[in-house]
Amino acid sequence: MKAFLTLLMTIICISSCATTGVGEMCDPAINAVVTDVLNQSLDPDSEIRIPDQELASKYGFAFVLKEIDENRCNIHDAGFSELAKEQFKLVNKSQLNSEASRRDGQLVYVRIGSVEIDGDVAHIRIGASVNIWPKKKVGLMCCCIGDMVLDRSLDGWVFREWGLVLCG
Repeated sequence: MKAFLTLLMTIICISSCATTGVGEMCDPAINAVVTDVLNQSLDPDSEIRIPDQELASKYGFAFVLKEIDENRCNIHDAGFSELAKEQFKLVNKSQLNSEASRRDGQLVYVRIGSVEIDGDVAHIRIGASVNIWPKKKVGLMCCCIGDMVLDRSLDGWVFREWGLVLCG
């Protein structure tokens, strides 16, 4: 059933997701990890908390950079819960620059550094980052990013532990 849903999400997204120069759309398995983390981060009973998510959510929602540089692909929101679709807005780098320029030259957003899947274990580097635009401005120095370890379950990916968490 999960494989069918993943395939369905991919088909839906093919018609509505544009790439932004980093690469193609992410593999459905990578997108499933990201989707599960973002969906679960909104559940108050979940152990998943994105570092500094509250800073990125100061506008009532959080911008999420859809480009995962290390994986050279773009995530999509086809598997997001309705709440996640309200709370997370996927944007590319040029959209981040536009939003930052509209908001006093800086914007805190959620960034996914990488996703690695090894069998039934996934590692995702995720946290907040600051986009400063134009680049010559000096801005807020903040934010934490961490390496989250997840285990595959029948219902998707579940939190196991944090690896290294760095804050600046």
